[in-house]
Amino acid sequence: MNTTQAQGHRFVLVAGLDESSQAGNVLANSVAIVRGRPNAELHLVHALDIGVESAMTPLLDTAREYLDRMGDRAANGCEARVTTHLGVSRPWREIVQTAANLEADLIVVGTHGRKGVSRLIVGSQAERVVRNAACPVLVVREKDYGTLEVPEIEAPCPECLKVQEETKGEKLWCAHHSERHPRPRRHYEFPESFGRGTMLIREP
Repeated sequence: MNTTQAQGHRFVLVAGLDESSQAGNVLANSVAIVRGRPNAELHLVHALDIGVESAMTPLLDTAREYLDRMGDRAANGCEARVTTHLGVSRPWREIVQTAANLEADLIVVGTHGRKGVSRLIVGSQAERVVRNAACPVLVVREKDYGTLEVPEIEAPCPECLKVQEETKGEKLWCAHHSERHPRPRRHYEFPESFGRGTMLIREP
């Protein structure tokens, strides 16, 4: 692919919004991904899972107002073309269908699960999108290591986190976890409970 073709390639991101507390995270992550990316399109999808007979109810007006607000927020946060899509269907189907219609490059959805990816509710909208999409799917959730409940994963070391914050990532481990790090400054060996090793390839 030559430079001209690369510059002209569309990047299409479809974001599923459901008016939940996670919708803001979905929107923020989607905007961050398309911000500054040439030829990017951000498509916001909201679906009402209501019967056809109810399609002309005030619920549609409320949904349009919600999409307008989210569209304005997205447009103010990036230079990408922002389009909103309102459907009357099962949310996962509307998201996947919109992505298929646009040949999307990425779908972003949210999940409300708080017990780890392995316990994502089977049959949830996010799970159905992941299972049926024909492109990569980013599942957004609130960052909360304080409630981590996966037996195989240890909670982060508070002292290590403090060192990382104070040094802006220049150092990764506290004094205790640095005892097993014999390599040069740019190569960090993980302690046993953390893994195998980390290599910083180049400075940002």
